[in-house]
Amino acid sequence: MKLLLAGRGRARIKGSSLAGFTLIELMVAISLSLIILGAIYFSLNAALESWRYTRNELALQQVVGTTVEELIEGTETYPGLRSALEVIDADEHRFTFVQPWVEEHQASGGAKGYQLTRHVKPGAGLPTAEFALPGTDFYRSLSVAWQDPDNLSTRPRLKPLDLESGSTLRLSYHPDPERAPDAVMTVGWDSKAHTIMVDHVGGREQIGKNIFGVEIVECRFRFYDPSNTPLEDFAVHGKNSMQLITAVEVQVTGRIEQHELTLIGMVMLRNSSRQSGLIILSEGLKVPIPNSAHIRTLLLTNLMGVAAGDEIHLELQPSRGRGYRIKIQFEQFGKTRPVIGLITLEYPPGHPLLSERPRTSADLGLDLLAVGSGGFYDYDDDPYVEDVVLLEEEPVTLTVSRMDVGGAACFIRP
Repeated sequence: MKLLLAGRGRARIKGSSLAGFTLIELMVAISLSLIILGAIYFSLNAALESWRYTRNELALQQVVGTTVEELIEGTETYPGLRSALEVIDADEHRFTFVQPWVEEHQASGGAKGYQLTRHVKPGAGLPTAEFALPGTDFYRSLSVAWQDPDNLSTRPRLKPLDLESGSTLRLSYHPDPERAPDAVMTVGWDSKAHTIMVDHVGGREQIGKNIFGVEIVECRFRFYDPSNTPLEDFAVHGKNSMQLITAVEVQVTGRIEQHELTLIGMVMLRNSSRQSGLIILSEGLKVPIPNSAHIRTLLLTNLMGVAAGDEIHLELQPSRGRGYRIKIQFEQFGKTRPVIGLITLEYPPGHPLLSERPRTSADLGLDLLAVGSGGFYDYDDDPYVEDVVLLEEEPVTLTVSRMDVGGAACFIRP
């Protein structure tokens, strides 16, 4: 086989088409390969970064959104903020409230008086009662009554109910947090553990746990009164300001890698006293109410633990001008339920205008807009009547200056 020299630096085998590459050609080929690989790498990296960003955003939306929803609506194991019956304590990072107590009883047939498993908040009223016949899960409403509303020393008992054997009786009511502390629920931000914790009757749980690597880094609460004004300084208003809370704003912040997301949810407390109109009374309580021109309903109700000689004093004071006081005294004849024995109206306080003796049962409560004849001395502004009592300057504050009875409430509607 004969070798022929073909130009400088190149050899060719006679009779063959094989040829080598010059150094320049190899460098060009390698450079092109690196450029292509680089382009592929950066394209893949950009795609991966885009996928990672999208994944993180979706994970944040999912986890933070679910956390806010669980705080507001609750889960199968604990109720949410929306169901709060009574606010016990509140600040920027913690919300403590009374949850509804639900219990079931099985009927054994015949008339039977059912005793509740928890004490009822005095003044909160009767349980909501439903029953389902044996073998069904369809519940129907049922009227119930206390067997002894003036005895608050033991867990209350309902008057006998005649239910078919095997029926299920479901009761939902406002438990007394002082005598049933397990009905109190707290949702709060644990700054040390960096978690949202829920303490409820079933135990202690963490909210916001997930498999996506999202970390909840903050949870804040903000509270609003019926006029949607933020309630900022609870230290000034104290415990009575808890009655004013009708809405809660929940703010939750989550983080994954370098991504962060904050979501805000607002919830109206459907069972709060201001939202429902039912204000549970206690001595020293001060709450704003509509003035004489704008009030529609002002009813003293849910009287419990009443004894002969007990009194309730309610004072209504506008921002300016004269106030109004109503004194209710209770009497009892024999073993019957106490009655409203004497009502005294003072305008201004200390100057009696009217005294009357209705002697109506405490079960009926007292309509404060229908006291006295002709509407001259009651609280509202009656049409075609030259009212003696008029409190027109906003705001009007209702103060419970004396309360001897075990429990009572005012139902208020503007």
